[in-house]
Amino acid sequence: MSADVPDDVVLPEPAWPAVLVATPPGVAGAQYDLVIVTGVDDQVWPDLRLRGSLLAAHLLSGAARGEPESVDERRIVLEDELRLFALALSRACTTLVVIATESEESRPSPLFYLVDKSATRIESAPMPPPSPRTLVGHLRRELVQAVDNQGVAAGIADDLAALAKAGVPGANPQSWWGLAEVSSTTPLYPEGPIPVSPSSMAVLEESPIEWFLGAIARNESSPARGLGSLLHHAWEEHPEGDPEAMWSDVAKNFAQLEFEPGWIENYQRRLAQQMVNALADYTSDRLREGWSVVATEQKFRVVIGRAEMTGYIDRIESSPQGELLVVDLKTGNPKTDNAIADDPQLFAYQMGIASREIQDQLPNGQARIAGAGLLFVKKGVRGKTYRLSTQPPMDAQSSAAFASRIEEAAKMIASAEFSGEPMSFGAQGTPARHRWHFIAQVCGDV
Repeated sequence: MSADVPDDVVLPEPAWPAVLVATPPGVAGAQYDLVIVTGVDDQVWPDLRLRGSLLAAHLLSGAARGEPESVDERRIVLEDELRLFALALSRACTTLVVIATESEESRPSPLFYLVDKSATRIESAPMPPPSPRTLVGHLRRELVQAVDNQGVAAGIADDLAALAKAGVPGANPQSWWGLAEVSSTTPLYPEGPIPVSPSSMAVLEESPIEWFLGAIARNESSPARGLGSLLHHAWEEHPEGDPEAMWSDVAKNFAQLEFEPGWIENYQRRLAQQMVNALADYTSDRLREGWSVVATEQKFRVVIGRAEMTGYIDRIESSPQGELLVVDLKTGNPKTDNAIADDPQLFAYQMGIASREIQDQLPNGQARIAGAGLLFVKKGVRGKTYRLSTQPPMDAQSSAAFASRIEEAAKMIASAEFSGEPMSFGAQGTPARHRWHFIAQVCGDV
């Protein structure tokens, strides 16, 4: 009764024909002659991202209802999205229109195809480009397609020539990327050693062109990568894993990471402290189990033919039986043992144990290798605050096979031409694409 706004507010009806724009819950219980459902695109509807993941509100509500922690949260989200979709469709009395986009970067979602089975599909006519620059892009795309398909390209070329004469940006072929003469056909490494990086071998083997673009591009470190560097340095300085000493080192330089001020910076600071505690827990557990630290940030060098592989191992530990384990610290999402069984970076570290640089640091010379592991400190497993995923030790056969991979990688690096498929460099769902825009000479940002 004391509310400033009464609860039974009646919205006024418009005095002229109007379109109601609303979410599915906003029209629950209502019926309309015509309903248009838009945005039924892949990764948009259904949106399978977990709700409330920042504060884990879904876990609190589940616990209040007595639900087990093993509930399939993604399935619950999918069921909610299906209910919303059914709610939206059922508002139509006479005509229902479901709209999705199909282009180079978007495609209809599975929900669209569910309706498509029992509906009349209408392909929309291409709309006139809204700007001169978009018109140029449209004509250039049509020109390439006409040339590739051996179609009629003269008319399209004439249109582009007219736009170029009028000074429309991008219409003149002299400004197009990729049309310049080849500046050199000389291999990257015509002679001498060929440097092979352990951390980039996986990308090189999957897509040589993406390795090349990443190797020559501007490498601007992200704040998240900078946080990883701070943790590596703190662990190197305090190999005994003192949590207070490590956090003091990280906190002292945390402001240099330049996270966005506010809740993002506060969240990242809490995450950093959580990772430090996980690192301390791991170190404490290993010391209690009888493991000892042999070396930290240890450089190694492996030469196979012209290939020269160098790198730094975060940590080498020795078991109570004297076996050596390579440990590489990771601050990203954890991986299972099966996922890293063929990891070339870990293979390189295992092979690096036999290098002179590391053998000189071992108290008793040659020692048996227990394998290699990735230490994930962002999220733990089986009640631990961390996860150690391990790769089995290499035998003579796997060592020979990996040596062949190194030689093959060196041949690709020393090439004059690179090919390969585009890759996704982002969160799950990020479209795969070539990173041409990273190269200053390509995008003109020189």
